[in-house]
Amino acid sequence: MDNNQENLTNEILRHIQSTKRHINKFKNEVENKDIIVCMGNTRSGKSTAVNFIQGNELEAFKEGRRFYIKERDSNNNGPVISHGSISYTKIPTVWEVNDNLVVVDMPGFDDNRGVPQDIVNNIFFNQFKYAKSVRFALIADINDILSDNVGSFTDAMEKMQTIIDDFNELKDSVCVIFTKEYRNYKREDIAEILNKKIVSVSAMQVKKDLVYHLVKNPGLIGIFKMPLTEGIVTKEGVDCSVEDAIFKTQPIIINIQNIKFKTSEGAHSVLLELYQKHCHEMNFSDEIKSFVGNFENYLKISNYVFASTEEELHDTKGRLQYLLPRVTTEKARIFTNVNQLELSLYGIAGSFSQHFETKFNFLKFMDSLELLDANIKSIMISKYKNALSYLEDDINKLIKKIDGEIEDRTKETIRYILSGVVSDKGKIALMGASMIPVATKALNAIGLEVPTVTFEIVQLSSVGGCFVGAGALGVAAGGYAVHYYKTIYLRQLARKEQGRC
Repeated sequence: MDNNQENLTNEILRHIQSTKRHINKFKNEVENKDIIVCMGNTRSGKSTAVNFIQGNELEAFKEGRRFYIKERDSNNNGPVISHGSISYTKIPTVWEVNDNLVVVDMPGFDDNRGVPQDIVNNIFFNQFKYAKSVRFALIADINDILSDNVGSFTDAMEKMQTIIDDFNELKDSVCVIFTKEYRNYKREDIAEILNKKIVSVSAMQVKKDLVYHLVKNPGLIGIFKMPLTEGIVTKEGVDCSVEDAIFKTQPIIINIQNIKFKTSEGAHSVLLELYQKHCHEMNFSDEIKSFVGNFENYLKISNYVFASTEEELHDTKGRLQYLLPRVTTEKARIFTNVNQLELSLYGIAGSFSQHFETKFNFLKFMDSLELLDANIKSIMISKYKNALSYLEDDINKLIKKIDGEIEDRTKETIRYILSGVVSDKGKIALMGASMIPVATKALNAIGLEVPTVTFEIVQLSSVGGCFVGAGALGVAAGGYAVHYYKTIYLRQLARKEQGRC
């Protein structure tokens, strides 16, 4: 991995790790709650709208010719309202409305902290599956649609539409709250402006699903008016259907409706490149070699089996037969996440190399956050199962090789034993030949004369036959014995060369 990729990986991990505590806290705060998710650009009036929805006391003040809103009590339980270009919302924050309802203040769409922030935002989005129900409110400065350049609004609108794969699943759960309005526009007026400036402009290459839906359903438009006098901000003075628009949306249950949130295109591209690089550099076969332990020598060194003792062969075969079912079982297992893959891999390998573990942990962590690309996960599982298949084949081949060696040695031993028997028969034949003259003399002594010619013929033929038979048997026996002891010598020599003596 080049330095730029490694630095980006580390930055993403640092960014995620630094917010990990906040993610867990966020999950607990939204769990089993009805939530309103407020999104929008920085300076759109999002924090002001959140405070208003909470019911916090607000105060209007004037600077120059313009009116602004601030928290009346700086210690109130709501987001800080800023009036500059700095966004105080760095991570999604949960604010309570009542025991059952909370508002989530998301960082601005135009937050410039790049890919790591996009990824963190997506992690927070994925925690919405623990909520009881979810509604979305896009907060927008009305001046963004009144000016000649509506780009700021359409950018926010497009980002809103790209947070899930199919926006049609979400559109009935989204409203738009326009802030800083002081011209007494009504919902229908704003719907007409949106139709004229965005929907009807064919040359405008933007996703128009949301704005088209608003034009057709102006009840999903809320207006937060700018106060025109200093003092306490009253609901009657600024609220033109904010709450009405929010609660006209259809609450969705993320988990049941299986809504999937997406990272931005930039973040997705970066992550996919990192995933592919990490996955490509992970060699599962190398990691599971430790599973066969000392058996690796049997696989790698051609005459390692030949040089093993019978005790070593039987012991190795027994252990291989014990391990083989584990490999077969893991190969057949169905994996749905990387954590399951890790447990299986640890059961086989026992430990990982540092190079492998670094990459694997990154992919496992991203999978736990539901950010790992499904194709990458599938490739990882396939690579692991392929490695197990190779290992299974190697174990079966080794068992077969050991069986062949044990069988050959059994045959050699039988030949050697038989060669000893044959050698003994040769000795008996020689002893028989030496007894012929003695027998002849005994016959003559008791008056049974054996003719000289007959004696000589019998003696010569018997002795010759015995010697020929003895010689043939002896040569055969000697050949088996030489081969047997030569094999033992070669085996000992191989062990010495392998450092096994």
